[in-house]
Amino acid sequence: NDDWYMEVVVFFDNRARIPVKGKLSIHMSELKVMLTSNIDLTTDSDQLKTIIKIPKEVVVEPWWPHGYGKARLYTLNVIFTSDKDEEPSAKQIKIGFRTVELIQTPVTKRASDGLTFYFKINGIPVFFKGSNWIPADSFQERVTPARIRNLFQSLVDANQNSMRVWGGGVYESDEFYQIADEFGVMIWQDFMFAVALYPDSPDFLASVEDEVVYQEDNSRPFVTSSPSNGVKTKLDGGISPNPAAQNYGDIHFYDYISDLWLDSSIPIPRFASEYGIQSWCSYSSLVPLLNQSALKYWSNFTLHRQHHLAGQLEMEAEILQHFDLPPSSKKFKHKTFQDIIYLTQINQAMSIRFETESYRRHQSEVINGFGLTMGALYWQLNDIWQAPTWSSIEYDGTWKMLHYYSKKFFSPVLISPYFVNEKMLYINIVVDSIPIKEHRRPDGSLEMVPLNISKNKNSVLTGILHVELYNWKNRTPVKSWTQKYSLNKTSDVVLKIPGSEIVDHKKCSLKSCFLSFSLDSEGSVPTSWLPLGRLVPSGGIPFAKIKITKVVAVSGRNNTFNITLQSSDIAPFVWLEATGISGRFSDNGFLMIKANKSVEFYAWQNVHVDQLKTSLTVKSLMDVYEKR
Repeated sequence: NDDWYMEVVVFFDNRARIPVKGKLSIHMSELKVMLTSNIDLTTDSDQLKTIIKIPKEVVVEPWWPHGYGKARLYTLNVIFTSDKDEEPSAKQIKIGFRTVELIQTPVTKRASDGLTFYFKINGIPVFFKGSNWIPADSFQERVTPARIRNLFQSLVDANQNSMRVWGGGVYESDEFYQIADEFGVMIWQDFMFAVALYPDSPDFLASVEDEVVYQEDNSRPFVTSSPSNGVKTKLDGGISPNPAAQNYGDIHFYDYISDLWLDSSIPIPRFASEYGIQSWCSYSSLVPLLNQSALKYWSNFTLHRQHHLAGQLEMEAEILQHFDLPPSSKKFKHKTFQDIIYLTQINQAMSIRFETESYRRHQSEVINGFGLTMGALYWQLNDIWQAPTWSSIEYDGTWKMLHYYSKKFFSPVLISPYFVNEKMLYINIVVDSIPIKEHRRPDGSLEMVPLNISKNKNSVLTGILHVELYNWKNRTPVKSWTQKYSLNKTSDVVLKIPGSEIVDHKKCSLKSCFLSFSLDSEGSVPTSWLPLGRLVPSGGIPFAKIKITKVVAVSGRNNTFNITLQSSDIAPFVWLEATGISGRFSDNGFLMIKANKSVEFYAWQNVHVDQLKTSLTVKSLMDVYEKR
């Protein structure tokens, strides 16, 4: 019910450096805004600032983040016409109307339990689902609007609504932020010079001050540093005794030793603004860079491209927590390298999946001071070159397995299974795309509940959860569970299954079986699955033979193709590639239980179906362990 006020600042560059008179027109026809005034420009650089009140009778549609509503933008036109009848100067921009608040309030009556750290957009608490952005190229002139747009499209296609622009890069172009507005992407903007040395001379710092004033809008909420304990850091004099406290502000979390597939390895922060592990980029992206002899996991070339100390060793150790390494062979060393690349991408995708799901599960409530996690921004979205990095998208725009998994673990409705101490399986359902509000319990603790819960309605989402236990060698479930659920919060446990009911079954051991999860619910909800032990050949996983049986162009949809797969057995981590063709699949890196499955390929270039057929390859986990 409040009025909207729009501050318009118009900058003039008067190259002639002589006084100029004229008429300035500011208008936004959609909102019935029209302002005309006569002005005098007296210097080479003038600016005019005015505040315009939007008429109250005009309905302003707010801008919403992706997944929460329409990213409504209005066109603002500014025209200056000189009295000398010269050609008018005009500027047109797109703007959105929304409110942003950073909420940092006590989570309970105990001061030691800390403060909340989350953002309200238009009065609604919003869970930040996203990733970190680094410069898209070492040479900024190569970063075209089309390239930026493609990366933002990939971001929202993976159900992300936010992005942190890392302070170790650059302030991005105007086009970058305009495209973000169009896609409904919230930007967490770092100040520059993060993790970097910089001059401290008065002249340099003065120039930085000018840049910061130009780049940043102090109407946006901000913290003094990231990561930090938020307002607590400020109260502590700028540096807190424990700067990485999980019950304040945001954290960065990196762990290359623990098993990130385990829930016990993952922290419970208020907001995770950085977390990640490495994987290698695709083999096909490396081939053009060097001769074949250098394309192996341990070579001067790969070590030169590895800029994380001990990164190669860490990736091998992470693989061994859940897989065997591929058999080595001098004759087939390139195949071995391709298989290790594939395993690093599986491990990265699964690790970030489990970590992100944990953050999303803890959004609704506080337990012993921990919880109310309201943001998950993994490190990192894009890449600056072809190398082992933390990215989910390669330098040329190709999706790694992690980005396909992002589409699932950031899905508006999520099935999230996890074991606690290997004794109890918990299955959460998370729904964070519905409007929520804060609710203070009688004991003073906070929780997040849906806005449309009323006395006459106890839930916002109902359905049926299906859990099936499979032996890797049989497409018929060994055992199944069914549970009706009715959610009254955005994240809740809907079913618990004792571990003894699963692994003590006569047809199952930790290595020989896995769990599959699905919902009967409104709309499209991704399925989920959970391995019970290490995924190794000795566990009985069959060597599935997978064929591409059909590739057809989809009628009426340019450069869209339907691909049909057929598998002889259950196959984990089925991975498709279209070498030499830019585009992405509708699904990839998936578990294939049924004998047949169809996926779509969306080409980002004009391509004939025959060209796509010849470029396609498919593999699954057990192909890694074929005899060389």
